[in-house]
Amino acid sequence: EADRLANVPETELDNARRFGQAPDCRWLNRKDGGRFWGDGTVTPFGITERGPLGFVKLFCDRTYAKRNEEALVASEARFRAIQETSVDGFMTLEAVREDGRIVDFVWTHVNRAAACIVGRPLERFLSSRLLELMPGNREEGLFDAYVNVVETGEPLLREIAYARDGIDVYLRVVAAKTGDGFAVSFADLSERRRAEEAIRESEARFRELSEY
Repeated sequence: EADRLANVPETELDNARRFGQAPDCRWLNRKDGGRFWGDGTVTPFGITERGPLGFVKLFCDRTYAKRNEEALVASEARFRAIQETSVDGFMTLEAVREDGRIVDFVWTHVNRAAACIVGRPLERFLSSRLLELMPGNREEGLFDAYVNVVETGEPLLREIAYARDGIDVYLRVVAAKTGDGFAVSFADLSERRRAEEAIRESEARFRELSEY
């Protein structure tokens, strides 16, 4: 009834006459009160000088696919929300290849914590290359480690003191393959590292004093 009041049938037929077919993809009501996602097309047949003799409308029930699509969108939204509020850095990068060999990576996503930890504005990352913005990744062996993650599928877990590219932090790095690239999360353990060093220095001084 709502479709008739909104002139939906007339609009579909008019579009089918003008363009050869008229797609119709939307939620529809069943006679039992249920709803389904209909993927349909109106197509004219028997074309004459005065117009088509009639129209054929084919519908497929794509409810299952639509539900999965909506669930995926919702899941991605939750994932993004978690990453954006995380205190740990999170990045995704895609491989840049030449003759099949990985020569660099380009950023596709960076959360705010990651930008803060490495001291770069968020907008500086997207579409930038890893070795152009942070060449120290090659010198520290991280670039080769990331290449290994992508080429072998083996995840990476490493703690590293990164003191290059104007950055001085101690990180726990976890990377995993995603498509032809990788996702990496990293926690800034600098404060813990300094606390551990302070404790070791204090213990060393105590041992020196106790020897006298």
